[in-house]
Amino acid sequence: MSAFETHIDRSFDDVTYKTNKLPQNTTSILSNFVGDSTGLEYQGNLKVGPLGSLIIGSRVQHETASTSTTNLLPIAGAPTPQLAGTQDTNSVFALWQLPIGERLNITMGGRVDDVVDVARFETWRTTAAYTIAKTGTKLHASAGTGAKAPTLYQLYAPTYGNSALSPEESFGYDAGIDQSLFGGRVVVSLTGFGNRFSNLIDFVTDAAHPLGHYVNVSRAETDGLELGVNVDILPGYLKFNAAYTYLQAKDLSTGLTLARRPENLARFSFPITPIKDWLIEPRVLAVSKRYSGSNETQPLDPYVRVDLYTEYKIDETWKVYLRGENIFNEHYQEVYNYGTTGPAAYAGFSAHW
Repeated sequence: MSAFETHIDRSFDDVTYKTNKLPQNTTSILSNFVGDSTGLEYQGNLKVGPLGSLIIGSRVQHETASTSTTNLLPIAGAPTPQLAGTQDTNSVFALWQLPIGERLNITMGGRVDDVVDVARFETWRTTAAYTIAKTGTKLHASAGTGAKAPTLYQLYAPTYGNSALSPEESFGYDAGIDQSLFGGRVVVSLTGFGNRFSNLIDFVTDAAHPLGHYVNVSRAETDGLELGVNVDILPGYLKFNAAYTYLQAKDLSTGLTLARRPENLARFSFPITPIKDWLIEPRVLAVSKRYSGSNETQPLDPYVRVDLYTEYKIDETWKVYLRGENIFNEHYQEVYNYGTTGPAAYAGFSAHW
C-alpha cells in the first residue's frame, strides 16, 4: 500500500509594452495555477507455482485545480478567480507473468481507469522475452494500447488550457535484442518501436494563440530506433551508459513533424563509486533541432546540457541526494521564446522500508 500527494503552484507574468516602457504604458497580468493530487495505491503479488505469478492492484486519485489572474500594471488589482475543477480517477489492474520452459517468459496485463464524469478506459499490454543464456542474448517484443484523460492543467491552465480537450488513445509495439559481451561487462541493446495516436494532446502555437495552447491532434504516429550501451569499465568503480533515440513523429493530417519532438536525442552518464554507498554521476543530454510550433514552425536550436547527480546511502533505509542541473549554464529553449533555468541545485532524502 502506498500513498502520494503532489502540490503544484505556477505563476506567469504576462507583460506588454506599448510606445515606451513607462508604467502607464505597460500592462502586466499575473496568472496563477494551483493544483493538488492525492491518492492511494494497493498492489498484491500472488505466486501460482508453475503458472508463474499474478500481480493485482487498485488505485484512487483525487485532483483539484484552480486558476486566477491579477492585474499588476498599469493599475494593481485584487486576484480574480477564473476556473476551478476537480477530477477523480478509480483504477484496477492485473498482470500475469508466465514462464514457458527455461527460455521464454510471457506477460499479459490489463487495466481499467474510470475518470469520473469524463471517460472510462480499458487498456492491455503483452510482452515476450526469449533468453539464450549460452550466447548472452535476449530477444524481446511487446504490444499494447494506452489511453489518457486530459490533465487539469491542460484543461484549465490560464492562457494554455483548453476545456474542450478529448482523451487521447494509442496503440504501440516494439521489438529488439539485448546482447551481452565480454562476460557481461558490455551490454548492447537495439529496439525498434512504433506508436499510433488518436486525439493526441499536443501543445501548439497559432494565430489565435500566439503563446501556445493544448489541442488534440486528430491522428499522429511515431516510429524510431533506440540504441543502448552499458559498459562496466572498472567493476565496482566506474561505468559508462549511453542511450540514443532516432525518432520520426508525424501529424498524419498534414504529414509534418509534431511539435517539440527531436529527431535525435542522446544521453550519456558516467556512474562513479569512489567508496561503497557513494555514487557520483555526471550526465550529458544532447538534443537535436526541433520545432516548437505546429506545421514545422518556430525552429529551436540543438543543445547539449550537463547535469551532475550524487547520492549517499546512510543505511539500508535512508538515502540523501544532491542533483545539479545545467551546471555549465547552457542557453536553450524547450518552448519558443521561453527560457530555461541556468544552473540549478536540488537536494533531498528518501527512505525505503
